[in-house]
Amino acid sequence: MKRLARTAVLLALVAGVAACGDDGDDDAQPGDAASGAPSSGEDVQEAASIDIGLSTSFNEGGATYMILAAQELGYFEDENLDVEIVPGSGSGALVEQIVAGNMPVGTPSLGAVVEGLGAGLDLVNFYSLTYAFNFGVYVVEDSPIQDVAELEGLTVGITEPGGGEVAVLSAALTGAGLEAATDVGQLAIGTGDATTLKAIMDGTVDAYASSTVELNTLQVNGGLQLRNILPASFRDLPSRGLITTTRLFEERPDVLARLGRAVAKASLYCQHDPDTCVDFMKQAGPELWEENDEGVSVGQLVFDEAWRGTTVDDGATYGEHRTELYEQFKQIAAGEDDEDWPVGRFLRDDLLEQINDFDRDAIISQATSSAGGS
Repeated sequence: MKRLARTAVLLALVAGVAACGDDGDDDAQPGDAASGAPSSGEDVQEAASIDIGLSTSFNEGGATYMILAAQELGYFEDENLDVEIVPGSGSGALVEQIVAGNMPVGTPSLGAVVEGLGAGLDLVNFYSLTYAFNFGVYVVEDSPIQDVAELEGLTVGITEPGGGEVAVLSAALTGAGLEAATDVGQLAIGTGDATTLKAIMDGTVDAYASSTVELNTLQVNGGLQLRNILPASFRDLPSRGLITTTRLFEERPDVLARLGRAVAKASLYCQHDPDTCVDFMKQAGPELWEENDEGVSVGQLVFDEAWRGTTVDDGATYGEHRTELYEQFKQIAAGEDDEDWPVGRFLRDDLLEQINDFDRDAIISQATSSAGGS
């Protein structure tokens, strides 16, 4: 893969790079995301460097497969962008990095974003990535627990305190009339590994809040069958977007539009040639693509779900915001009367026309030619 070695950079080490928006960076060059320099002209795309932060690895954050594909297919380069893709360690931590100016753009889960917005953080979504919610609250198949309201006085396992599932769990409990901080215990039990399996099997926790990748890991590798008790109102909510701050959105709209356009191209490509995009994922994280005795891998399950949640109809707008669904999530998470942050200020569609200004037929032709030759 052309730049796979770069993805090993740790999130904690990116502070201070030119693309991160440090006011004190006297070395920022025209075209860097930090510089705020004007575009050199409508017909010239100035070179720019920018980082994209993922909340987890490529495979664990399956909805971000198109970002890796944009890198590998050369679409970022086509937009004259030098993009660093930086895997991280949870959506909560990524939100903090974005707001602190250490990560220009990131893909944290909606739960962590909404929690941040409720706390008054300045966050902007300029491109909705996926329209399928990828978190749940799970119990073993034969558990008597049928809904989240029955978790009062019990203990719920989480992956880690900064995981995106924590905000989702809190929202679900609030919707059920419970206080997340006092009515339900929370215990970090890992990300679908042996420790997680043991905690669920021996009753250390009564439920497990996690993303679907942890669910798939437990089912594929551990043989554990789990049932999702998250309310149905959550199931079709948006999950992730390209998130930045108002400052960067206003300073570098051209760079962000080109970034979004490369992602949109990759989404369309993968829609018509998913096998090639699967190959990119396998090379990025082969351990999740190891098949069990039934020939099923965690990576394939994660990709299939993410692919379904990011596929759009012919002619539809890539990155479009389904405002009513965000309003629904806000009401679930923060209450109908919460006016601390208007959804309209968070969702910005100013760049979507530019983002979708590319030759779709050419991308489809490229994808179908590659698929036909594979």
